[in-house]
Amino acid sequence: MAESVVEAWTALMGELGARKRELGEAVRAYPTPIARCDDQLPKAIAQRDAAAMLVRSAVEVQGSRAALSTAQWHERVRDFALRLGAAEDDAALEETRRRVLVALEAR
Repeated sequence: MAESVVEAWTALMGELGARKRELGEAVRAYPTPIARCDDQLPKAIAQRDAAAMLVRSAVEVQGSRAALSTAQWHERVRDFALRLGAAEDDAALEETRRRVLVALEAR
């Protein structure tokens, strides 16, 4: 039986939340940088902030579900998944994003 859009979406939101927590923990655990000598901390902070923004966007999509028809909500989910793009640096996130798109096609 094909996975439902709701199941795939829920999994995607879980992956996004896990990525946000993981990147947040990486920034919190980062050693104190030496002034003007650390190129990696700003990148880690930017990744953490981008992950938080994705979670906020996903929560907005989820929150719109009650106000929209199923077809409209599916369009919002599809748009989000397509905007997310290929997550080449996170295989689990990419696999879950593809699950959402497959579930949308199967409906």
